[in-house]
Order: sequence, then structure tokens, then C-alpha cells
Amino acid sequence: MDQDHNSAKHVRPRNREGKINFEPHFRPGDTEISATDALLIAELDSTYAVSGNEDAAEPLIITTPNADYLPFIDLGSRTVQLKRDGRWGAEDWTQWPQWFFDEFDYFPYVLRRPNATDLPVHPLRRIWWNMKEADFIKENGYGSSDVGRLNPSIVEEFDVLHADLTKRVLACDCDRSSQTYGKLKAAAAGLQDSVSLLRDTPQSSANVRATVAIVQRLYLETRALLDKIEKWDRLSTLQQKHKTNPSIVGTVTDRLGLVYDFFAKGVPVWLVRPPALIPRTINIVKHGALTRPSAAFGIVDEPWPKVPPFYEGELSPAMYGGLHKWNPGAVCISNVVSANGSDRQERYTPDEEAQPSRNPRQHLEPFRPSLSPFSSQPLLEWENALRSVESDKTRIVDHPLKAIYEGYAFPNPYLAFTGDDKETTAFILAWLLTREEWINSMTNVLPTRQIPLPRMSEWTSYLRDIELDFNLGEKHTKAWRRNIRRKAKEIKDKFPCSHQALDVSAIEWNGHEVWRKGSVKLDLFDRRMLYYDVQEHNFRMELHTLDRCIMADEWENTSQAVTRHRKVLAVFPEGSLLAVTFIPGSPRLANEKWKIRAPYVEAFRALISDWPGDVPRELAGIRMQSGKEGDRVIWSKDKMRIVERKAYTFYCQTYFDYFGRTPSIPHVLPVKDT
Repeated sequence: MDQDHNSAKHVRPRNREGKINFEPHFRPGDTEISATDALLIAELDSTYAVSGNEDAAEPLIITTPNADYLPFIDLGSRTVQLKRDGRWGAEDWTQWPQWFFDEFDYFPYVLRRPNATDLPVHPLRRIWWNMKEADFIKENGYGSSDVGRLNPSIVEEFDVLHADLTKRVLACDCDRSSQTYGKLKAAAAGLQDSVSLLRDTPQSSANVRATVAIVQRLYLETRALLDKIEKWDRLSTLQQKHKTNPSIVGTVTDRLGLVYDFFAKGVPVWLVRPPALIPRTINIVKHGALTRPSAAFGIVDEPWPKVPPFYEGELSPAMYGGLHKWNPGAVCISNVVSANGSDRQERYTPDEEAQPSRNPRQHLEPFRPSLSPFSSQPLLEWENALRSVESDKTRIVDHPLKAIYEGYAFPNPYLAFTGDDKETTAFILAWLLTREEWINSMTNVLPTRQIPLPRMSEWTSYLRDIELDFNLGEKHTKAWRRNIRRKAKEIKDKFPCSHQALDVSAIEWNGHEVWRKGSVKLDLFDRRMLYYDVQEHNFRMELHTLDRCIMADEWENTSQAVTRHRKVLAVFPEGSLLAVTFIPGSPRLANEKWKIRAPYVEAFRALISDWPGDVPRELAGIRMQSGKEGDRVIWSKDKMRIVERKAYTFYCQTYFDYFGRTPSIPHVLPVKDT
């Protein structure tokens, strides 16, 4: 068949509209459809200069031996935008057949959206469901802010679907050293984190919608990878051709070997080739029309408002790789209007001297609390633990995650926000502009992060770049601005929130407006809350990443990772790593009243007790609870003091041993003077 396919080049007649006439045709005595025959056949709308196409003006031909429609496929350059439903439209592999690339060889096995009749009763209907405004429940304690969560009953449905699929992943009988299994683990871990995000973390309604789409996409990916391993790769085609499975998406290709394989397995497949390579002996059942992506397939074409294109370029594996990495916040979803920024067009010339660093000692971090007037104080137990760290570099552990997590998930306030000059104020305003989007992006990015967290010098370049975009600080020389632009461009991969020149009329923080076009209103309490915010978030993220490094084997196991994740979250009153706001007076690990902080000290003890070493074993044997009165727990103050002294000292030393720098520690939540 291949020989016939490659040798029968000829020109077919065209009709008045310029289209090739494909009349029904069957080989004498043979009406059976083989892999390269056409159950349906049509021309693509565009022309392409490809190998074997002698005339680039000739549109390519698409055929299928087993599908019930011919998908419109664009093989040229494209602009990919996030759509209003949080998906990628026709470029979304969970919605529409894609061009086959070896790197994404599981795309053909993604479950196809059921038709309108079957969808309402399908057991996986939530996986193709679109969130409505009424499904977003605003969170108490955030005032009029658009912060909340998905309706808990819907989250519970996703939880059940995730749990059932996780059981299958854990029971998978396969080669666990294979690349496909590695992809399966990564997809399952991403699904777990995304479902946890929906359940545990308040977000803007826009980011909740985007997170729902990510949960759905990761579910379908995990399921496709699992089905590939357990079913499709094991399907024997030596003795029989399998019936076409219309419940999966299928794929488009120009590779004959793939077409034969997919056709034999019953996977919907479409073959693209130049018209000169359509053999005269081809069986043609019907000349069809191209089906365009539409609402009938669940595809939304309306772009997400005011979000720039995510990808512009050729069809390639890099496009899908980039779409894979996107998370809520990475395109800075917000109600701001794009504006032109002339500085972005300036080119950096290496021979122009840049202004020196504002803080030449930025890497010299003492093991003591900040003396800044803007910092609240840590508890004495934490301060003593920090001072006791032995900073001998020979102690530092060589481990595979060190390079990823040794930076800062949030700016270090000691270095960025301590001054009281105009430049520090510009840094603060730059951070406040990107803070909420950064929080949302870190929620999904951190657990599976492959790019190192930014060093403080990189945070400096990032914030200065934002300062330039919004004209927040003093005027600088062209050489200085060009140097900042160059540095920001070099580190853009470390900052998933893509800030562009935007027209923002005001900045809010701490419940009120702190900046409006040249007027700054940052009072002492605003500065203290800002300081606390980044201190607390850095502590939370560092605790989380240290647990991932120490308990790496458990984090690799999907069910055990759920337990580790929940143990970490139990240390914090919000039940999440990240918080858009901190409510004054709420209980927490650094509360000055021991009875109020006791439950969080106990959660910290339970987390650390699982780590290897003598101190964790000691902590595991300490019972802080001395009894109960009804539903109220009676705590032992003496036992809690022992736990705090041992656990905090061990934590600070262990953090240095793993990352070679000062750990962030929790501070007392500031209180506004009345």
C-alpha cells in the first residue's frame, strides 16, 4: 500500500469553484476501507510548501479511514490566546484533534466531549462543565474584594473524580521507569495540587474559573496517559483490526506508519498529504466538508478580555510545552488597560555603564531578626532558634532540589523594603502591583516547579522593571533603564506573572488607596503589614519546600503527598499556603497568647516529627494535650515550651543545612494603633 501511495502521483480535475472533485470510488471487487482510504476526504483551506507538494499553491488533502468528521486544521503560524472559559480553544488538546508530535503521544487518547444528549448524564460531566457566575462563593473577611472559592458541592465532585483516578494511578501495573509513567506522575501531581487549590485557597473569580479549566485539563491528561499505558500500548493489532472508538479525540498526522497503527487500534485518525500523493486506487466513500471548532464541540472562541496572546509562532511541540506550563496568574488576569511604553523599545548596549547596586551587602544575611522599624517582632522562641544556627558551610547538604528552592518565593523584606527613601517606596508600589497575581501563580507553580526560585538580586531587577513600566520612581539615565530591561529579560522565566506596560490609575493595599498618579499614602501600619505579609509568605513557602526535600519519597507517592500537603496546611489558620489578606486578630503560630497558638504549635510538631533525626523522634514522643473538657482541648504549657524550643531550633538549623541561607521565621501579626 505504501508503494502504491508513493508512486501514483497525478493531477485531479477541479470544479468551477477551483476545488478538486473527489467522486465516490472503490477498487474493483474491494469496498473495504483501509488505513489510507477515505471514509471522508476534503481539501484544507490553506496552502503549504511541504515535502512532496510540487506546487505550493495546491491545498493539502485530509482524509480519514475511521472518523465521522473532518476537523479544520491549521498547519501554519498561529496566535494562541486564552479563551473566556479558561481553555485554549482549537489549540486545546482536550477539545480538538491536534497535529501529532512524539513528545505528546498521549494526546490522541484524551476523552472526547460527549454530545449534548449524553453529556448531562455522563459520569464525568464535570470534566467538560463550564463554571457560571453563581458557582463562585465570595469569602467572608475580604470586604468587597472579588475573592472567594468554587461552590463546595462542586469541589466535592472534583475531589471524588480525583480520588477515583488516583486509585487507578497508584494501582497502575507498568514500567515505572518509563517516560510515559513519569508524565503520568507529573500530571497526577498537578491534578492533586490544582484540586487542592480549588478546595483550600481563596482566589479571584477569574482565577477560580481558570483553575477549574486546569483541573479539567489535567484530569483528561492523567486519564489519557493511564489509558495509553494500560490499554492502548498493550492493544494487539497483529491478528485483528479493532472497532473505532469515537469516545476519544484522535489525532492528525502525515506519517503513514502512525495512520496504520492508529487505524488498527480503532483510534480516530486523519491523514494529511499533497493531492499528487492521493493514489488513483484509493477507496473514497464521501467527499466531506471541513468541520470548524465550534460550540457544538464545547469550544469557546471568545478571548479572555485584556489578556495578551500567550503564543505566537509556528505549530511545534514548543507551543504545547508552553501551554502546559501556564497557571492562573501567569498572564496577570486583571482589570487594567494596555498602554504603550516607549522604554520597552530601547535596546541595551553593553558599553554603556550601568548604575551600581543600591545594596552591595544584599547577600550578607545575619542570623538575627530584622531591626527595621517596619518589622513586627518574632516570638522569643523563634528569635533564639534563629540566633542558634551554626552557619558552617560544610554542613550544607547536596540534594537535587537545592538549586530549585534556595531562592525566595517572595521578596526578602530585609533587603527590599527596609529603607524610607523614594527608591524603597517605588519597590513597594511595584510589588503591590504584581502581588495578587504572583500569589495566584505561585499556588500552582511551586509544587512542580522546575525553574529555580529567584535570588534576591533577581527580585530587585524584576521590581525595578515594574517600576519603569509604571513610572513609580525617580527618573533614571537611559543606560540605567536599558540595563534593568536587559536584566529583566534574562530572568523572565523565573517570574510567571508577565507584567507589561499597563495603565493603572491607583494602587490599593491594606483596605485603602496608597497611590494615585504621583501621590503616595503609605502610613506606618501599611508598611508593617507589607513587611509581615512577605515575611509570613516566605516562611510558609520555605516550610513547604523543606518538607518536600526531606520527605521527597512520600511527595513522589500521590496518596502520601496528599497527607504531607495537608500536614503543612494545618500549621496555618487559613488552611492554605497563601493568603490574599491576613485578618487582624486571627489565631496563628506566632500569636503572643500561648493558648491561642497551641493548636498550630501542635500541627508544627506533628509535621516535624515525621522528619528523620533524633530531635523529630523526641518530638514524636511529646504529648502537648493534657486532657479535654467537653470538646475543648486542654494544653500543657510546659510541654508546649519544650516543643517550641526543640522544634524551632531544629527547623532553623535544618533549613540552613539544606539551603545554606537564613530561614524566614513567623512574626507577630501587626496591630493598628488606635
